Amino acid sequence: MMYLQIGLQTALPAVLIFMQWRSRPANKLKWVLDSLVSFLVLLLLFMGARWDMTSYYLRVLLFPLFGLASFVAYRRIVAAESTQFRLRLLLENGVNLVLILVLGWMNIILLNGRFYPGEAVNLAYPLRSGVFYVGGGGSSRWINNHHAFPPQDYALDIVGLNAAGRPFLTDSTNLEGYAIFGEPIYSPCDGTVLAVENGRSDLTPPHTDSANPAGNYVLIACHDVEILLAHMQQESIQVNPGQTVAEGELLGAVGNSGNSSQPHLHIHAEQSAVSGKILDGQGVPITFDNHFLVRNSLFTGRGE
Repeated sequence: MMYLQIGLQTALPAVLIFMQWRSRPANKLKWVLDSLVSFLVLLLLFMGARWDMTSYYLRVLLFPLFGLASFVAYRRIVAAESTQFRLRLLLENGVNLVLILVLGWMNIILLNGRFYPGEAVNLAYPLRSGVFYVGGGGSSRWINNHHAFPPQDYALDIVGLNAAGRPFLTDSTNLEGYAIFGEPIYSPCDGTVLAVENGRSDLTPPHTDSANPAGNYVLIACHDVEILLAHMQQESIQVNPGQTVAEGELLGAVGNSGNSSQPHLHIHAEQSAVSGKILDGQGVPITFDNHFLVRNSLFTGRGE
């Protein structure tokens, strides 16, 4: 999956932008249709790809480079010179129209994932300093793998980004090299601690602990739901079951425990069937300072 993502974020955009730059459209309609097909593919990648796997900065470059290539292609428009050429052009335009419909539908699905049904629980940012990236989030499975599991319907997976726009530089097995590892986690709301797990080991990627999916965690009752903060660092948790916590109070630190492929913070809200038991209820949408975060969202910690 990682190599597929890297290919989608590097090779595919490079090919599309190069082809656009080198193209000689037969007329303005052909230029518009060709450009729209490529634009919709790039928009899919812009919204749906995991840009932390390469660099978030590559995402920012997509449309400026494509716009420049499209301008160059527009300057090269030539007129169709024969009936045979015009027939081929008609066929190509028909194929483009079909692709536009399919790609447009796919983009609508991704756009719908940026909205949530009903009301959301509004929380404070649980991280305070640094640049943080949402690798999974939203109301569509296309941008949030958790959406297939009811208790985690609107869960977020949050990683930190370094100066290169990545979670780590080169060594994925070095926990200390991850921008988010050890980052303090603060309570996102006023509430009561329902459950805590503190003794699970931090695992070296790519090793995971599927038998204890949440790893080290804190479960807080607030706003009539239960908030789970998971994959925390071993022995970092500062609170106990039954304790009342205030928004902004230190809970622990980001780790890599449980079913986690890299250091990150998992957070979700659920209406639990059994109070204090994790992963047994129905997921509830969450916002942070009234922002609904989805894949590729950035924030800088508690709105700062």
